[in-house]
Amino acid sequence: MKWKILSSEYLFSDLWFKVRKDICEAPGGKVINPYYVYEFPEWATAFALTEDNKVIMVRQYRHPVEEVIIELPGGCVDDADKDFQDEVRNAAITLRDAVIATRSGKMIEAGARLREPRPK
Repeated sequence: MKWKILSSEYLFSDLWFKVRKDICEAPGGKVINPYYVYEFPEWATAFALTEDNKVIMVRQYRHPVEEVIIELPGGCVDDADKDFQDEVRNAAITLRDAVIATRSGKMIEAGARLREPRPK
């Protein structure tokens, strides 16, 4: 079921974003050319509840839409724990439960890994 990668070439590479062009062969022999892969650093998103079952959300400016939007707290995995703690501290709330979902940096990769909250 897995595709065979016949060739792979990075077209763009920066700190937060990479674009790769692959030529792949599907199991039936069909060649897919090109197949573009967008890569990002691994990130985490937290779904956390307060003692009174309210979901923690943050306001954040998102440049692509040029607006401040309301979203679940999260960020790159390296900074996720620190960022999440900072956002929670800024909101001045106590957590009852939190589930952290992380995604691979590959945009098309399916699924998320769920991680239990750390003991209090």
